Amino acid sequence: MVGYKRITNKLVLILLFAQGFSVLTFAQQTIDSEVEETVKQFFNFMKKGDIAQLDSLLLDEAILTTITSSSRKNEIQSKVQFLNSVKLVSEKIPDTEERISNLNIRYDQDLAVVSAAYSFFIERKFSHCGLDVLVLAKKNGKWKITSIYDTRHKDICDDSTEDDINKFLNNWHLAASKADENIFFSSMASNGIYIGTDATERWTRDEMQIWSKKYFDRESAWDFKPIERKINFSSDRKTAWFNETLNTWMGVCRGSGILIKSGESWKIQQYHLSVTVPNDLIEGFVKLVGAPGRKKY
Repeated sequence: MVGYKRITNKLVLILLFAQGFSVLTFAQQTIDSEVEETVKQFFNFMKKGDIAQLDSLLLDEAILTTITSSSRKNEIQSKVQFLNSVKLVSEKIPDTEERISNLNIRYDQDLAVVSAAYSFFIERKFSHCGLDVLVLAKKNGKWKITSIYDTRHKDICDDSTEDDINKFLNNWHLAASKADENIFFSSMASNGIYIGTDATERWTRDEMQIWSKKYFDRESAWDFKPIERKINFSSDRKTAWFNETLNTWMGVCRGSGILIKSGESWKIQQYHLSVTVPNDLIEGFVKLVGAPGRKKY
């Protein structure tokens, strides 16, 4: 009985720990989502020149600082000065946009710090890049921006955008649907890797080209249509990684991969295609494929 009680107590502790961990994870995800949404709204309102909405996201005492070289003073704006500058720019140059990537969030209680790389475009032409750091405080249940710091420079910048990556990958998938072997395989790095849905399917680019020749001899090799895609860049914007969902003959599949910028063009370094299985159907899937040695947790 003593041993039984010990085991029972341990199980209770494990369950309580797991439950607490799940609650903490959910809370973190909720805060991350709220903070990220506030930051994205800020840049979206700035693009639209929506002064009223920007005003609602900034605390009255908010300060915006551009970090300059050691020989110059930092450029500091109050909230009113910032809103006036956004209004002026939106009236004179309406087509401006600050595109952020690699968003990172850290928080403690009612304080959050967000960092993101950015590229600034004027009339769709690249202007400059840098780093944004936003500090947010939770007031009356809502996240508000209390200060923003940024750097600005044109050197060691890469003007690649998510639009560029989306266009590149969409054309790659389109090449397969049109059986355009040249575009499909030239989009991959010479040492690129393609991992398919079968456990045996790991090819180098050249191995895949040989294997898939019978498919590219048809009018269409395969037709995968992107549904949605998430993209991230390295700090120098020479590497990008992504995940996407695709509408395929197998149902909804997930693809993920790494892109490397070679000169002025992007190349696929690795691509991994996988079949998605809903959680409530996974037991039937396991029985169907016969997964020996597996146990349910």
